[in-house]
Formats: sequence, structure tokens, C-alpha cells
Amino acid sequence: MIRLSRQTGSRRPTRFIIRLSLGPHWRGWLAATLAAWVLAAAAGLGTASLLRQDLPQVQSLEDYAPPVLSRIYAGDESLLRQFGEQRRLVVGLNAISPWFRQAIVASEDSHFFTHPGVDLKAILRAVWADLLAGRKAQGASTITQQLAKDLFLTREKLWTRKLQEWVFALQMEKTYTKEEILALYCNQIYFGHGFYGIEAASRFYYDRSAAALTLDQAALLAGLVQRPNTYSPVRFPERARRRRDVVLRRMVSEGFITSAQAEAAQARAVVTHADAGAGSPHGLYFIEEVRKRLIAQFGEEALYQDGLEVATTMDPGLQKMVEEMLRDGLRTVDRRRGFRPVTENVLDDHGTEPEAWNDPTWSLLPSVGRAVYGVVLESAREKVRVRLGPDMEGVLDAGDALWTGEKDLRRLLKRGDRTLFTPLADPPADGGPVPVSLDQVPLVEGAVVILDPASGEVLALAGGYDYERSQFNRAIQARRQVGSAFKPLLYAAALEAGLTPADRIYDHPTVFIDPQTGNLYQPENYERDYMGLMTLRTALEHSRNIPAVKLINHIGFRPVFDLARRLGITTRLRPYPSLALGAVEVSLLEMTAAYGAFANGGLLLPPHLIRRVTDRDGKVRLAAAPAATEAVEPGVAYVLTQMLQGVIRRGTGASIADFPYPAAGKTGTTDAHTDAWFIGYTPSLVCGVWVGLDQSASLGFQQSGARAALPIWDRIMRAAMKGRPTAEFARPPEVSQAPVDPLTGSRAGVRSDCREVLLESFLPGTEPTTLCGRGLHFRQQLPYFLHMLPLDENQRLVLSREELDTLRDEEARYLRWLPLSHSLAITYGDTSLTVGVRLRDAGPFASWGRWRAPQPPGQIPQGPLLQVEDDPVPEDLPEPPEDVLSLVERRGLDGRRPQVVIIRADR
Repeated sequence: MIRLSRQTGSRRPTRFIIRLSLGPHWRGWLAATLAAWVLAAAAGLGTASLLRQDLPQVQSLEDYAPPVLSRIYAGDESLLRQFGEQRRLVVGLNAISPWFRQAIVASEDSHFFTHPGVDLKAILRAVWADLLAGRKAQGASTITQQLAKDLFLTREKLWTRKLQEWVFALQMEKTYTKEEILALYCNQIYFGHGFYGIEAASRFYYDRSAAALTLDQAALLAGLVQRPNTYSPVRFPERARRRRDVVLRRMVSEGFITSAQAEAAQARAVVTHADAGAGSPHGLYFIEEVRKRLIAQFGEEALYQDGLEVATTMDPGLQKMVEEMLRDGLRTVDRRRGFRPVTENVLDDHGTEPEAWNDPTWSLLPSVGRAVYGVVLESAREKVRVRLGPDMEGVLDAGDALWTGEKDLRRLLKRGDRTLFTPLADPPADGGPVPVSLDQVPLVEGAVVILDPASGEVLALAGGYDYERSQFNRAIQARRQVGSAFKPLLYAAALEAGLTPADRIYDHPTVFIDPQTGNLYQPENYERDYMGLMTLRTALEHSRNIPAVKLINHIGFRPVFDLARRLGITTRLRPYPSLALGAVEVSLLEMTAAYGAFANGGLLLPPHLIRRVTDRDGKVRLAAAPAATEAVEPGVAYVLTQMLQGVIRRGTGASIADFPYPAAGKTGTTDAHTDAWFIGYTPSLVCGVWVGLDQSASLGFQQSGARAALPIWDRIMRAAMKGRPTAEFARPPEVSQAPVDPLTGSRAGVRSDCREVLLESFLPGTEPTTLCGRGLHFRQQLPYFLHMLPLDENQRLVLSREELDTLRDEEARYLRWLPLSHSLAITYGDTSLTVGVRLRDAGPFASWGRWRAPQPPGQIPQGPLLQVEDDPVPEDLPEPPEDVLSLVERRGLDGRRPQVVIIRADR
């Protein structure tokens, strides 16, 4: 009934207020009537409006292809990284847990399987609830409506949009089955933290597929759909638990589960693995290079929307190990450059007491040998207390900071300082402090590449000390001078030209002249000395610079250019004599792949990081099938490998002579120690290491490839080779072997009196024929500047009077003439001996020094030699600049006149 009441007040005008006093049945009738009128009016107006519009066809869902995550996998199929604008993985309904299907229906649309797309009862119920509450209190959208809104409509809150939503829902229900609509919905909805679809959400929150969800997990995820951010179990686990329990009760009400099942699920704690979707924290340089290559080949849209499945070549265990060992090695090199004052103090910079400091890196327990950040609690002269974690302390003794050159630790560290410390032992059982050594974040950078030479697959790649610090990939993007690591390419070209490891070359002061420009080039050996006659093997093993430049001038530049191109070197090479010493900028990846051809019997497999790419439909978009090319003949590759094995056994790599696997390799060092390299290989792996500074500054005194890069290579390869085959390098059938004296390069026999015998490898027809003997050994005992002088069968120098007088004048410091015995007393370094002299009237033998020239009768042979005679200086040679020493002023490091050699850049 309707009643009128009157309210009055002393100073207010009279007002009449009408109150409606309705019983429950009248209230329901009125609400239903109003709702019916509203719906009728809206339907009429909406239908008229919709008929004038072109709506998207729901049949387009037959090609449903929402933006989907692309996933990058390691070689063992473990997930490395995901890329996508919407992180989504599409799966079929049968790949979704029945628990989740029931939970989503119970919580979002209990009449889903009975209504035609729009639930009129739910709409009336929602209107009634809203009227009673005086606000929007209850929704009425079905699963089909929600899907239509997500797929076809905007987020605008207009009545016309709501009518469009109904029309779309009705059309979808006419076109598709309930199961198809439910599958689309489960793949479309948002679950928070950037993840769309139940499969991606399940993997993010629980690190499992949607098919493997348990009841409590399924209920929690179903509860997120209403408000993903509000109910996030990552941010608000208690809210998520309460919402989960609501869903479980709804499942009981709808008859999907029993009360006992719900109670058991409610008893389970909310535990997620919300970092599972992020993938591996290792291999970031590797993954970024894969990302760039995918974009270059398929485009950004394909990577971020098309759900590519990318199988890479990465060995995740090897990758993790490489990164850790590179970081350790770089810190070691950096410590040799001196201590740098600590720049961060938690007291001064953050206003936090060290005891209360919670370091962002303390998520993992410290382990022996792995540097971690610590905060200084107390600093004394000989001891420093540090916090290494929430419940872990360390103690630094002065002896574990000696590398700084400071004995008083108070001058290095103060309370609150935050820097790196390396635990030296496991934590004691009683919880006492752990002994640590002082460390620092290095300025030195480095890179490592490990390849499988038989397939070209990149198994591990580290492009720097820390990807977060610098994303510049020094393994691929950087091109640095390679130094002597280039020499194997030169020696391989020499083997192709017909030379052998036993051929000899003369190491002594030499000036090279460019006949076109008059430029003078005078290389020196790293050791700043000269060794005289030596085999090519010895020259390579000890990385002698002067013999290398002589060698490239002898065989010509073009063979070296051609070989480098066949080995995959893309840098343009120029005919400068310094090329023999690696004055060329190449990436670590290219150089490592080139060495891989030597390990693989001469076959080059292009390095690659991706095995296979498939799209969301399983269609193969890319399958790695690298074509092998014969970069060098198998025999050349094997002989060079034998020479490079000597580098590790006797040469510049001898510090790892105990390496327990067959291995070959070469060090590389550039001028002023700006770059340090070591590239080496076994039959199954090839590994390259570069160490340097980004700004091409010096690493420090004697920081050569052998000292800075080789120890890193050694640690990595010892660990990488565990469990791999240990067979020797396979010798091709065309390669023969013969016993050789390593000092003279001559053939060793039963009566040759050779102190050492080496089983040398030779290409067909190149074995030495000269037998080793006392005379050849005697020549090697002489000072290097006498090596080229002829000896007779009695081991006497054969000289003219003029030659003898010149020799006595120029070498008076080391030679003394004994006229009665017609001999020279020699005192040179550790050498002290007397050699007889036979005088002759003729001039110098015309055959001295010529390549494989026959020796005159009665003269001890010198063995096969490369060019050693002086070239005539061109008369029209341009004058050098004033600030450059002229030819006549040139001397070796020991003051002796250098040999003059014309550069033959045309060969």
C-alpha cells in the first residue's frame, strides 16, 4: 500500500515525503516488472542499432590464433626463456585438468552447459541483487559472454556494448560446441603477472602443465579469473587462499566434488613456484643471440606472437660451468692489476646497519670457491668480520688479502663496506665464521665459446663477466686482434705449400722492407731474444715471431688469405707482414670455429646456436642442416694438430702439460698485452677463450695468453671433458710418421746419437732424408749468430780470412781468437766451448742459405732451410720518415746487424 506522511520543522518550509511501504511479494513483483521493461526496451533499441552495424563473424574463431609465447629450449629440452607480448600457451581441452574445468564452471558460470549463451535467470538475479544493494553487487556474464567480450569488443561500459556481447554469445553458441567454447575460454583468460591461458599460468605458478594440476591448485587458478591482481598468490597468498576456498565450496554446491575432498584441498598451504616461467638464469648472452637471429629470420611479430618452439644447441650444465669459471678467472686476472678501493658502504649509502642489511644477492647459500657479496661488520688490523648471509658470517685474515699489497686490513675495509669475498671452506657445524679471501668485481672482461667440431653446434657461450652489467657480446660482436692465435692458419698454409714440421728456419734480427713504400718492419720475439736455427714445429710451439714473418713472406700472402676464407674468417685481410703475428681483428666465435675444422679432420661446420624452429601448429620453420666444407685436407689438419699438441706439451702452453686428454691449441697475445687468447681442442670439443678490457688498454705486465686465458681454458676443458671419449686424433692413411730429431729436424737413426727422438708426421713424399749426427748437434750448441756458418766434417768453421776478421771484430765480447790452435774460444750465455777454424781463400759459398740447396763435399749439411740470405736493397728505395730509424741504423735487440728481407706481397 501507499502511505503519505508529513514532516514539519520550526524554520523550514513544509515538505511532504512519500514513503512506499511494500511487502516482500510486492517488492519482488515490482523489481521483476522493472527488469522486464528495461530488458524489453534495451532489446528493442539494441536490436535496431545492431542491425545497422557490421559485426565480426564468429566463424573467424575457426582460425583462432591469439598471441602466444615463444619458448626457447636448451639441448636437453629444458626451458631457457619465453618471449611474448602476451605470455600464452594454447592447449586443447583434453590437456587441461578436469579439476580446473569443473572449478572454472562452478565459479564463473554454473549453468554453462544448459544456457544458450545468455543466462536470463542469472541476469534477473543480478538485477534483483543490485536493486537490493543499491549498487553493482553481482555479475551475470556467462563464460560465453566473457569470451565474446575478450575476443570482439572493447572495455567500454555502454549498454550497446552489452547488447553486442549478448548477440555474439548467442551466435557463438549456435556455431560451436560447449567444449570448444570452454577450450577457447581457458586459453584466452588472464591470470595475472602477464600470463594468459591456463597452460602458461600453470607453468608460471606451479611449474607444471595444466593437465597435472591438483584440486587445490586448479581451484586457486580458477579463483584468479575474477580479479587476477587482487588474488595473486605471489603478492597476497592469504587472499588467494580465501578465494580458493570459495571456489572449492562452489564446486561442492555444484556436485563436482565432495565435502571431504574440499576440506582436504583447503588444508593445503598456498605454495607457488612463481619464478618457474622465467627460465634459466644462465646463458643470457646465448639466449640474446638466439633472439636476435630469430628476429632477423622470422621478424619480431613471429617471435612475440606466433608461439615459436625453438630448440637450441646449448648444453645447460656446460653453460653454467663456463660462466662460473670465466668469472673466477677474470677476477684472478683483475687482482693482478691491483686493489681498487671499495665504493659502496651500506651505512653511508643506504643508512642501514650492517647487522640489518639484507643483500639482494643472498638468495643462495655461499659455497666454497664462489665469490659472494658480504658486508663488513668489524675491521681490525689482521682480521675482518663480515656477513655473508642472513645467518652466516665470515672472517678475513690478512694473509688472504696479500694480493692487495696491504698488510693492515683497516686501510682496505671499514665497517659497512660491501664487496666480494670468496669462502675458503664449508660452514662449520657449530655455526662459526667461515674463512674467506678478499675479492673485487673485475674491470677485466672475457668471453668463452665451446663448439662441437663434428656438428658446428655451439654448446656454451659467455660474452662477458656479467650480462646485467653489459649486454655487449664479446664472443660474437667484438672483433679483437688475435695475436699469435692466428699463427696456426699461417702454418697450415705452409703445410699446403709443401713445407713440413721438420723444415728449419733462422730466427735472428731481421728487417723487412716494403719495396713500394720504403716502410721498414722489424718484428721481435715475445721473449726478446733469438734462437737461431729451429724447426717450424719449434717455431710454432714457442710462438716465435721472426720466423713467422719470414714464413709468410716465403709462401706468400695469397695462400694465407685463401685458407682463412675457407676456414670461415670474414675479416678482410691485408698483405702486411704483421698479419703473420695476428694483426687482424676477428671475433672469438669465428676463430674458435676455424680451429674446429682442424679438430674435425679439415671439415668446417658453420657454427650455429639453433637446431630447430617450429610454429604453434608444429610446422618446422627451420631445421639446422649445416653443410660441411673441406677447408683443409685431412692430412694437413692432422699434421698441424700434431704441431699444436706440442704447444701444450713443450711450448707456450706447457703450464698445462699435464692436461689428461689429447689436446692441441695455441696461445695469442697482442702488443702491450691488450688481448689474451687461448684456443684449443680435443677430438670432441673446441674451446676459445679471450680476455681483455673493453677500451683496449693493457691487462698488465706479462698478462699473456698463456697467463690470462690459458688457465681459464684449462679449468673449463678439464670439467667439460669428463665423461666424454678420450680417443686420440685419428690419423689419415696418407700421413706417414718418421723418427726425427726435434732439435735439427733431421731423421733419427740407431746411430744418430739423438738425445730426444720425436715421431713426426709428414704428408706424402715430404719425409726428411738427412740423417741426424754429431755435426748437426754440434752446430746447435753454437751461439745463434754462428748457426749459418759452414762446418767441415771435423766440426770446424770454414771461413775466409776476411770473414774471420769481421767475426772477431763484431763479436769480440763473446769470441777470442786462439792462433796456435786456429780456433775460437766462445763464451756466450751458458755456452762455453772452443771451435776450430779452417781458413779458405774462396768467397762465401754461393749455395749458403738456399732452400734445400746441396752442400759442398766435406761440409756438414744444414738440413732443409727457408730463405736466409740477405736480399739486395733496391737503389730507388724511398727514404723513411725522419722519426723512423734508417736501414743502416737498424740493430737487433742485442746490437747485431739485422738481415734485410724484401716483402713479397704479390704472392
